[in-house]
Amino acid sequence: MINFPIRNGILALLLFFASGSLFGQNWTHINVTPYPFIDTQANIIQIPNKVILKPTFSKLFNAGKKKTTILHLGDYQVQQGSYSTKVKSLLQSSFGYGGYGYFFANSTARITGVNNYQTYHNGKWIYAKNTEKFPELPLGLSGVTSKTYDANAQIKIVLNRQNIRSDYKKLHIFCKRTHKSFDLKIITKSDSQRIDVYTFPKDSFTNEIVIDLKSGESTYLVEIKKREPSQVSFELYGFSLETETDKGILMHTIGNNGAGFSNILRESLFRNDLNIYKPDLVLLDLGVYDFFTTDYDEAYIKRNIISLITLLKSAPSKPTIILVSSQDQLKGKYSWDILAKYSLLLSHIAKTEKVGFYDWYRISGGNKSINNWIDTGLAINNGRELTELGHQLKGSLLFQAMKQTSNKLFSKTDLENGIWVPIRDSGYLFRIDTSHKDEIHIPLNEVPIYDWVIHKVHRGETISSIAGLYNVSTLQVKHWNKLKRYTVKKGQKLKIYAKVGTEINTPTKIKKSISVLKHDEALVLDSIQKEAKSEEIPKKAMEEKIPFATKKHKVKRSETLFSISKMYHMTVTDLKSLNKMKGNNIAVGQTLLVK
Repeated sequence: MINFPIRNGILALLLFFASGSLFGQNWTHINVTPYPFIDTQANIIQIPNKVILKPTFSKLFNAGKKKTTILHLGDYQVQQGSYSTKVKSLLQSSFGYGGYGYFFANSTARITGVNNYQTYHNGKWIYAKNTEKFPELPLGLSGVTSKTYDANAQIKIVLNRQNIRSDYKKLHIFCKRTHKSFDLKIITKSDSQRIDVYTFPKDSFTNEIVIDLKSGESTYLVEIKKREPSQVSFELYGFSLETETDKGILMHTIGNNGAGFSNILRESLFRNDLNIYKPDLVLLDLGVYDFFTTDYDEAYIKRNIISLITLLKSAPSKPTIILVSSQDQLKGKYSWDILAKYSLLLSHIAKTEKVGFYDWYRISGGNKSINNWIDTGLAINNGRELTELGHQLKGSLLFQAMKQTSNKLFSKTDLENGIWVPIRDSGYLFRIDTSHKDEIHIPLNEVPIYDWVIHKVHRGETISSIAGLYNVSTLQVKHWNKLKRYTVKKGQKLKIYAKVGTEINTPTKIKKSISVLKHDEALVLDSIQKEAKSEEIPKKAMEEKIPFATKKHKVKRSETLFSISKMYHMTVTDLKSLNKMKGNNIAVGQTLLVK
């Protein structure tokens, strides 16, 4: 018989190895393209105290035994679906499949732009959304409600077949249940069921109906059926498709174009729905529309955010909350500088309210970075919406941030109480963009788009001032040059990956430091050749002269200078020079000279 101390030691050893496997090996490995404008070192969930996040991440690792529910609330980018679907697929491949999650009969409410499923309907429907000032129907957590008085109405929903598994056999219908409610008939490829929405008075206590299906299906036909003369309407709040077992990751992605924190707070059924969805983790990925068409009232915005956090904390499931900041975007022709203030506000609220903070504004590049996303085909030319490639990158980075956060949470060597990335490490991200104001500029030089240049450090310069000169972060400069500290010496040569057309606004006295770009041209090319493989710089980017044009290209929808240049094996610099272009904007139907 093993004595007590030895037995405890063996148990501790087993738990140690089990926890190592539990916390270190479950995460799916992914490769994320190392775009130089992405601040990868800041890609982490920030938290004032690790204790706040640990229980939720422990639930993630235990999802094989008990289902973990994640609620992703947002605006258009979440509604669109690609970004959230990427996060969900990576989490489920890591910790188990808990279901497809939430979806809605979008056509009944004239919702467009949803990428991951389609809906159709017959009959007359009325609807209300949380983006309306005075919605005429009660709203739940989904932020949208549809209602019909037509006894012959129908809904057809076609989910993405690739995201459906055979064990997704639980169909949850969220709807109003009274004696006046129509019945339903649910038809799938392998099943057909008549559903009594209301039978007993106790049915009105919940807005949820759960149906057992024969098999997980991608297509559902919902028919309205009238059984009694008293039945006059059907009021729908949404659907959820889940596994028959209580295991895996279940992620509900709910977004409404134009929604902010103030819109969520006007949902009368929100508190009741929290009892139904029972979220373990809530991502609050919205807020821009609280000040998009009005002045930036920080006190009002802060009050709304804290009110919603308080409401979520009161839920029986006691979810962990993570605030997500918004990416740089264009408003008119310029970067929207208010988003820097908004990011800082969320940072402060996260600390005072003891919730998580994902600083997407900073991670995605910060001030003026949206042009980088446009140039590389990650965002469309309006500077407000991402392309499919951009959504996929955003989803991959959020998953990677969760993975890196878990490593810190359960690390035995990281002894810090919290996880926080000091703003001073990348202060340029929060500098207010005043380039559109009436002020004096001294454009001294233009550096090629996404090309390596060499900067020679001059007297009085710091790594921060050099980073600001090229509109990059100090973290990036440190990483590119493999510096151990944030210090530089006079005469030191630094590699900088800079953007074409960027005006370097700097006092005339350091003009000499910019001219080194021409003097050290040979050194620049040598640096590019060494880094070409790791940084994935096309070989053509190292050519000095623009090839002779022999073809013409007509610009199609969603194409960018970057995508066109890649198509013809050119650099963006060559393409712009060939067409005598100064800016990066192109129009559909425009004809460009190509080689």
